[in-house]
Amino acid sequence: SGIINVGSGSAMTYYAGSAHYSATKKFVDFFSQSVGYECSDKVDFLLARPYIVTTTMTHNVETFYTTTVDKCAKT
Repeated sequence: SGIINVGSGSAMTYYAGSAHYSATKKFVDFFSQSVGYECSDKVDFLLARPYIVTTTMTHNVETFYTTTVDKCAKT
């Protein structure tokens, strides 16, 4: 069996005005790694960490380093 958690590239660096968002994504990152290590003989923990997904939260910005919701879900 496996568990997939969705993190964010914002867990890897700091962004002004998004401390709460970055903090929750950092938690997901560490939680996935820790529990994945502790339960590696029973469950596979996978962490998806997209950088920027074009959504209303990101004002639908599209650049060379963004991805769409559909592409992120298929990956």
